[in-house]
Amino acid sequence: MISAPQTTMSQGGLGIDVTSAAAGSVISGNSVDLTGGTGADIGIVVSFDQGTVTVSNDSVTATGGDDGIVLYQNTTAVGVSGNTIDGSSTGTGILVTAQNSDTNRFGHGAGAVSATLTGNTISGYAEGVQVVSDGGASDTASANIGDGTNAGSNSISGASSGILVTGTEASATITGNTGSIYGN
Repeated sequence: MISAPQTTMSQGGLGIDVTSAAAGSVISGNSVDLTGGTGADIGIVVSFDQGTVTVSNDSVTATGGDDGIVLYQNTTAVGVSGNTIDGSSTGTGILVTAQNSDTNRFGHGAGAVSATLTGNTISGYAEGVQVVSDGGASDTASANIGDGTNAGSNSISGASSGILVTGTEASATITGNTGSIYGN
């Protein structure tokens, strides 16, 4: 278990940081507890992938402004499946971001990002899933959220916004999640 990460960035601590992972890399079976951290922490961040990366069957517990899983500058779709992301947080459960404002957070500008989200259970965040871009045409953020099957349905509860897609270069295909998004 990883717990109460210390500040490694200007805006908070980091539980697991996967940068420039090789194709076929898998992040799985981890438990990250952000409670007691420094604020605005991130459970798992995946950036600059070198091919398909999978984040599966992990558990993230958060408070405050913490984000559960953040995907940033990944041109190959990151597979995010079967994770349990619980929070009492103003943050986001799963954030797929191509925001220029993340320059401060990660130390470099925005870039394209893509993800496939299936079978995740997210509760207690301000936004369950957020797909966001504020950049130009090369700074796209896209996600496939759910796959139309019961097993691929994402469950989101207790969020102000279950799924939020924002920005002119942000897009999402949302399939088969309707019956599993509550209290939003």
